[in-house]
Amino acid sequence: MCPGFCSYYIVAVKKDKSIKVINTPNDFRKFIGKIDNVEEAKLIVRNAGYIFSIAPKYMASYKQSADKYIFKLHDFGLQSCLPPVQTEPKSITIAVDEMASISRL
Repeated sequence: MCPGFCSYYIVAVKKDKSIKVINTPNDFRKFIGKIDNVEEAKLIVRNAGYIFSIAPKYMASYKQSADKYIFKLHDFGLQSCLPPVQTEPKSITIAVDEMASISRL
């Protein structure tokens, strides 16, 4: 499975100018580190294979609780980088905690 944005790897330059190739979901979570803003939480959700639709009918929403971000979005049945397999998406709720653990509620 590719990272959530349909690329096969990410190349990062560290502070010491060394290069790090990130090519697994676990490496990506380690790269992001502690989740302390909604943008990082969205990256973790995307990396888990979920998408954020820009269509008004299927726009996602989120709320922040003490130790996690909770997203309400739609599952289009997207597997990896392939086209959607279902025509009508299901509404789902996803939680991302500060340690980048993701769970479906």
